[in-house]
Amino acid sequence: MVLVELLTGRKVFSHDRTESDLDGIDEHVKCVAKLAKKCVNLEGKKRPNMKEVKEV
Repeated sequence: MVLVELLTGRKVFSHDRTESDLDGIDEHVKCVAKLAKKCVNLEGKKRPNMKEVKEV
């Protein structure tokens, strides 16, 4: 839960939240995880440049 809050800037559980408020969080987390995996590639040419990082 902490990771989701850090990645999205939104609290996962709140009394004011509805289920629809959480739509898209799964995709956002998957996208950021995929980017992180690319960033730690040992081959520098396979790592994303800062423009690609900014777009995510």
